[in-house]
This record gives sequence, structure tokens and C-alpha cells, in this order.
Amino acid sequence: MSNYSEPGFGRSRVATLVIALCAIVVTSACNPPLPGSPADLFMRAAMSSDPTDDPPEDDAELSASAPLPVSGDVVLIGGWSKGNKSTASAEFFNPATKKFSKLGSMPLGEGLGAGALLTSGEILVAGGFGGKSKFTKKTVSNTITGDAETQLEIFDPTTGKFTAAAAPLLDERVGATATTLPSGEVLIAGGSDSTGTPTNTAEVFDPTTGKTTATSNNMSSPRALHSATLLGNNTVLIAGGMIDNTGDLTSSADIYDPVANTFTATGPMLEPLGAHAAVLLNAGTLTGQVLITGGFIGGSTGLSVDYKVEAYDPIGQVFNYTASSMNNARAFHTATVLGNGQVLVAGGFSAFGATVAGDKLNALYGSNQNSAELFDPDTQAFTCINGLTSGDVCKASMKIGRGGHTATLITSGTLEGEVLIAGGLGAKNPDGTATELSEAELFNPVTSTFTATGSMKAARGLHTAFLLP
Repeated sequence: MSNYSEPGFGRSRVATLVIALCAIVVTSACNPPLPGSPADLFMRAAMSSDPTDDPPEDDAELSASAPLPVSGDVVLIGGWSKGNKSTASAEFFNPATKKFSKLGSMPLGEGLGAGALLTSGEILVAGGFGGKSKFTKKTVSNTITGDAETQLEIFDPTTGKFTAAAAPLLDERVGATATTLPSGEVLIAGGSDSTGTPTNTAEVFDPTTGKTTATSNNMSSPRALHSATLLGNNTVLIAGGMIDNTGDLTSSADIYDPVANTFTATGPMLEPLGAHAAVLLNAGTLTGQVLITGGFIGGSTGLSVDYKVEAYDPIGQVFNYTASSMNNARAFHTATVLGNGQVLVAGGFSAFGATVAGDKLNALYGSNQNSAELFDPDTQAFTCINGLTSGDVCKASMKIGRGGHTATLITSGTLEGEVLIAGGLGAKNPDGTATELSEAELFNPVTSTFTATGSMKAARGLHTAFLLP
């Protein structure tokens, strides 16, 4: 494990963050949300520290006999873990044994960090926040004290350990995106700073120097909890996101050109969105377009969750609604392109509303989704796995309700074609209060079923996961 060369390297000022998604209660058990501002719904920082904060959860150094991940294994890094703390730990899933094993740890715990698989097979981890959550069930609020980070670490699967990059990020970033470019460089865009305010800046990591440099210009809008998708022409679509620390969202979108190292506005989206999911389609009538599902949308009573779906056409440079919408509204869900070209949309949070008092979130209404649905790129229709309820929403199909999890397509071995759904924030009872999860499950597209698999070594949500090449 590496050490930083100067005090405080990789950390910014201590901040107090408010993140709504970690506290979920059933809609039917609460009164409807009262009118109010969505202020502080995602992240808002006040320049104060809490001396009672515990250090980030960490793991001891790996023993010489500890197993190491190989090609086809899934590596999971960081996130929000047990004790309501960010974690520095990592682990991997072996599809052959269906079990998880511990790996080395980062110097700093992080959640909502960005990550990218490098062409070398190593994994880049950038930014995130560290600290401890102070969850209060009575008020259904979740105040998080911690640090926005400039941490930039490289995980080497051959050693199972992390090493600091040659220099940290230029800016602290929480809720940013990281996209590996054809050149092998990584675009790191947006994210919130220590005050909870999203930035319009971006930087590019060069693995040959271990450093980042700023892009030639900035995005057309500040954004965090946005999406970034590599297009077929090797440019990157940056779409939506939160634009300030009061929960306002944007419908703006940018195209990043890696040759010119510049952003150009495109779009806009049909709705302002944040915490949505975006994937590049490789089959059907929308081949080459970006499917954007769900996410938060704004309203007079705060943020709610969307069920509408749009697709970005890179040729016409426009967004269009798909022929049908999802059956369930979802945010902080996952979307995974399967081997047959269909898209698995799984989990997430639904039915949000919020009120704010005293600059803190004091009410949140929603449900941990334990359902999933498939998007057919030929018909542009969504079909619930396990069918519909009498209320025309998807029946339960997953083993546990969860959002802020990861979904990884396994491309080789005995589980080839299956999707590993791991961790997240949720509960077995979808109407219960969400906590960090260690449970994992596998989706089999042949049988269209979810089955439980071995549990993770650490409960974690808002983490990153990568299939090793």
C-alpha cells in the first residue's frame, strides 16, 4: 500500500454532507411529502467537522497466501460500508467458486467515487467522499460528515494492492464520471466539491505519466450524478446531472472530443435528470444510440423518480423518447447490456419526495426496488421479469431490494452471460429502511431468474465494480 508524500494529500476540507438516498421508508407508511425546497437532497457541505468521526473502515495488508483475482473475476472497490462509514477496502468475486475474497485497501475510504478500467488491466479510482453517516430513523434524515477527496489510486490485480498515482486529482470530485478513452487515457468529468457544489471542469488521466491535465475547455454546465457514455465514434456523451447544492437538475448534454480535448454542447435532453443509468445499445433499431433510463426529476414538492426513457441519437445529435417507458420508476438503479443485446434494468429507489427544515432533509418517502425489467432493442418495449402486479408495476424478482449497487456482466467461464448484482443500499423488505448490503445475486438471462450467491466480505453501496479482462 502506498503512502502520500505530503500531509493531507488526497483530501479536501472537512465537510458535512446530506445524502438522501441512504434513508428509505415505505410510501404507504407515511403521509405524502409536504411542499418544500429540495435543498440538500443530495450533497450539501457546511464547513464544520465532527471530532467523533471514526476513521474510514480499512483492512489489514494481504497475507502472502491470499488469493488474487485473475481474468474473468469481478473486483469491487470502496463504497459506503458497515457502521455507516466509507470504506477503503476492496474484494473480488470468483465466478468459478461463486465466492468473494478480500484484497488490499486504499489509504482513504471513499464512496460515490469514479473508477475506470485501464488498458493495462489495472483499475483507476478517483475522488469520492469519506467519513461517517449519522442516520436518524425518527426524522428519516441522513447527515454524513466527511471529506471530499482528490484521491487518485491505481489497483494492480497482480498484487491485489493499491498505489497512489503520481499526482492527485486537480479538483476534488464526488459523484463524477470516469471514462476510458481509445487512447488509454481516462476522462474524469464533473462531480461536487467540498461545498457540495458541482463543477463544470474535467481532467484527463494519462497512465504513462500517472498525472491528470485539465481539458481545453469546460462543460456547458456544472454537473454531478450525471452519466458518461463512450460512443461508437470514440467521443463521449456527458448527460444531465445535479447543477447546484439545492438539488436542481439539468437537461444539458455535452460531447467530449478526445482529439481536440474539448466539450461541445449537444442535446438537450427531454427532461432534467440525475442518478439515471445510460448504456450504449449494440442491437435493434437503436443500435449506436445511448439508452437513458429513469433518474431523479424535479418538482414543486422536491425530487421524484422518473419512469420515462429516452435515447440519444449521435447522428442527429438529438434525444428522443423510446416507444415505451419502464414499468417502474427508478433512480440509482443499474442498466446492463446483455449478450443478446437486451438491457437488464435492475433495482433502484422509487417514489421519492422530500421536505426540508433547518437546512436538513427531514422527510423522505420511497421504496427499495426488488424488481427488474428487460428492454428489447427491436420492439423498444420493457418487460417485467416475473410479470406485473395488479397495479401494473413489476412484481418482485430480485432476492433483495437495493439501489446504489453494481451490476457486472460476466463474459467467460461457467457463468458466462450472467450478471452479478452486488451490494447497494436496501433491505429484504422493500418498504424497510435501507442499510448497506453484503448480499449478492446472479441474473441468468436464459432462465430469466435471480439466484443468491456468496455474500461479499464487506457490506458496501455506492461502490465501483469491474470485470478483469
